[in-house]
Amino acid sequence: MKLLLKIIIAALIIFIIYQSRWILSFKYEPEYYENFFYESQYSYPSSARGISDGTLYKFVGYRLTQGENPFNINWEIPPFGKVLYGYSSRFLGSPFWFSLACFFTALVVFFLILSKNFKNYLIPFIGVVFLILIPHFSNQISDTMLDLPLTLAYLAHMFFFFNYIDKKKIMNLVVAGSLLGIASAIKPPIYVPFILLFELLIVYLNEKKLRRVLMLPIFVFAGYVLGYFIYFVRHPNPIPWLRLHEKIYDFYSGSKLGVNYTAAIKELFNFGTWGFVYVAGLISYCVSWTRYFKNKKDLKLLTAILFSTVFLVVNSFIPFYPRYLLPLSFTFIYLILFMFKDKLIIPLFICVLSFPFFYKAFIPSDPGGDVGATARFIETRADRELYRAINPSKRKEISENDFINTLESFNNTLGTRKIQVTIGEGNKLNNKYYYDLNVKYATRFGVVENNIPFEYENVQNQWKLNWNWDYLYKDFLPGLNVEFTKKPLQPSEIYEVYIIPRLMFDWTKNLDNLSRLTGVSSLVINQKLTSVVPNGFEKFVGYLSKDVSEVERDEIMKDNGVVRIKKVYLDPKTESESNSLILTKTYSQ
Repeated sequence: MKLLLKIIIAALIIFIIYQSRWILSFKYEPEYYENFFYESQYSYPSSARGISDGTLYKFVGYRLTQGENPFNINWEIPPFGKVLYGYSSRFLGSPFWFSLACFFTALVVFFLILSKNFKNYLIPFIGVVFLILIPHFSNQISDTMLDLPLTLAYLAHMFFFFNYIDKKKIMNLVVAGSLLGIASAIKPPIYVPFILLFELLIVYLNEKKLRRVLMLPIFVFAGYVLGYFIYFVRHPNPIPWLRLHEKIYDFYSGSKLGVNYTAAIKELFNFGTWGFVYVAGLISYCVSWTRYFKNKKDLKLLTAILFSTVFLVVNSFIPFYPRYLLPLSFTFIYLILFMFKDKLIIPLFICVLSFPFFYKAFIPSDPGGDVGATARFIETRADRELYRAINPSKRKEISENDFINTLESFNNTLGTRKIQVTIGEGNKLNNKYYYDLNVKYATRFGVVENNIPFEYENVQNQWKLNWNWDYLYKDFLPGLNVEFTKKPLQPSEIYEVYIIPRLMFDWTKNLDNLSRLTGVSSLVINQKLTSVVPNGFEKFVGYLSKDVSEVERDEIMKDNGVVRIKKVYLDPKTESESNSLILTKTYSQ
């Protein structure tokens, strides 16, 4: 049986690595992530370029290793986990090597905990299988959301705290406290005060020595300070460090986000995220209370129960995300194994029930989410993200700069005002998916439509778009000039107003100036500009108002410096007339 469990563990790990193999070839791109950060909604609230927490932490961690002050960038999240991801990116080329290290270390530490606390030699192996089969735990190797290193910190803390309960050695208490402090330096310590409070009680029950009780919070604080080592390397004075925490406190104390008091409990029944482990863990948690009251000397059982209580209760009073429950994985498994240590067939049966959800989590059934992302990238002109959504073999055929310049040149030639993408049905053929995407351009020539199937292929367990220039418009090719021979009826001489959003440093002032030039309200202009990704390319604002004098126009242009005015011979009314134009084009080198 032991050999069989070893084979199962090895097979599961190989399966996880294989299904996540794209992380092995991932290369961190400093310039891209810097551009992403400074043009994202995080730095630039009016941007249409959203940034996920995982992407944010990749960039911030990398910058912290270069000497950036952690209180100047993403200061609301402690730096320790981000720094470790940053070192992995900087010296190993990818943050995911650190994710892998956390994953394997967590398995080893959990195995050691179970080995020291259960006599049956099979239980540690079953526990590791349990942990691997939690979809959200194993999926963390392909993410950088800080929850995996946080879970590892709590797990290591539990290992040394259990050792302290058994041996009463002060060094175990010192390390346990320090690791709890380090957990506070990975993500905001919303759980730590309650964990510390309960563990102070356990320390007192274990030895009845007040001196040991007082030592624990000292080393928790020491661990938290250690987690800010990247700050103290350049700023050794602790007084400013303490004062800078005031803005973190003000940020969180002033937050008024909504709370769903039952979200955490309901999430335990999300089998796609947790398999059957959390349901079984919740049942074991409830039963374990009665087991403890029958044997009040089992302080390790009490520790696991109280640790679980903290996460269940606290997550019911904060704006909740499912990943916040990840540290419950090892305590719930511990409680399950404690309950059924004499009936191991039950934990094994729970593993079997969890396997289908685990398997499905690593097999992308269809590229539906990726198709939605493609549509969003096209609509918002997020060219750099669209480029990275393309099959790597296709990307080798054209550089990123050429790709972006071609897209923007095409849109500027049309005088694109707005892009709308409608996703049609998807069909599978020869392991590829084809989705009908209708791309509708509102342009100075009227509404121009293109309807063609987009092809997606599975590359290293990721769906990637096989790029074709026909996706822009049928028969379009890069490097060719497009001429529109059809002109609107009753042409009139007008001027179009453009601006480069990336250069709008004084957003309010620029909006007011643009409103004066076009006669359109600043709110409408703001909505137009924030519907596209800001970059160095011109974006259409509106038409120059006839009420604006040449003197006033020149004054605004001189004061602004980022406005562009183009003279055209078109009737602006046609841009909203659907299918009013027949688009013909000729190509010339």
